[in-house]
Amino acid sequence: MGRGKTFLFARRVGGWIVRQGKDFHLVHAHAAEAHAAASVAAARRLGLPVVVKLASSGENLDFTRLSRFPPLRRWQLSQLLKAHRLLVLNEEAAAQLRELGARDEQIVPIPQGVDIKQLEATEPARLDPDFAPPGSVIGVFAGWFRPSKQVPSLIHLAARVAPRSDRFRLLLVGDGQDCQDCRRLSQELGLAGRAIFTGAVPAVEPYLKAGHLYLSLSRVEGIPNTLIAAQAMGLPAVVSDIPGHRQVVEEGETGYLIPPGDLDWAGERLLRLVEDEALRHRMGEAARIRARERFSLSQVVDRLEEIYRELVRPT
Repeated sequence: MGRGKTFLFARRVGGWIVRQGKDFHLVHAHAAEAHAAASVAAARRLGLPVVVKLASSGENLDFTRLSRFPPLRRWQLSQLLKAHRLLVLNEEAAAQLRELGARDEQIVPIPQGVDIKQLEATEPARLDPDFAPPGSVIGVFAGWFRPSKQVPSLIHLAARVAPRSDRFRLLLVGDGQDCQDCRRLSQELGLAGRAIFTGAVPAVEPYLKAGHLYLSLSRVEGIPNTLIAAQAMGLPAVVSDIPGHRQVVEEGETGYLIPPGDLDWAGERLLRLVEDEALRHRMGEAARIRARERFSLSQVVDRLEEIYRELVRPT
């Protein structure tokens, strides 16, 4: 959405809240961007409590997508910081909010959640047996192919591990601006037949369930739902050591956290999981238990309801 359309959309959202507000008890805006700033302004005009949920952190922090016009940006930021609660995915986002002037009592950590029953009912995707013969160990990445996801680094990692293990396969799920370049890189590095790209798919969960490990060397994340879902399905993870991953993966227990850019370290940890079936199963079971205890959708909904009840005045 262009900047002009974003501004018009934000105005419409704010106007709609003002017109319909007599029927509301609370306003919840997702993603701290222009529309959320307008929502906060409208809600406060009506005397309604307002919650804003940040969608990311780090270099992708929601506030980086506010207006580039300084006076408007200052107004948007001032409105967002007037929200009664600012929901964050990780401590990195909380620290960034404090630097911008948010108070501790405004900031509430609340993770993403996954539907455990739906995951349990998911059938694994059917993969080409030429790609994944019996005994294969499939590492899965699922996400948008863009620079911050560092998919080329993941392909370089696979190219290091593949010659050392005939069992290893790489399944890359998704699409995006870097996808074609990643396909070419995979061919250049000799991964033909060992790595496949699904392109865009209607749901990633069947592909996660078809895998044995979850892989991501992303540079920045909020808390990725795909990682939570993979862990809840019992997939140990080899992921970059960034705040969003650190919230989900317990180092050495449910997977490995890799120093960003250290492909040697990543390769050793990945190879260990590929070759050691008992370790893979132990970590996978620990991941399943931890994810279901901390990231079930029902728990997140309960926590949101608590927040709403704290803010809504009795009528």
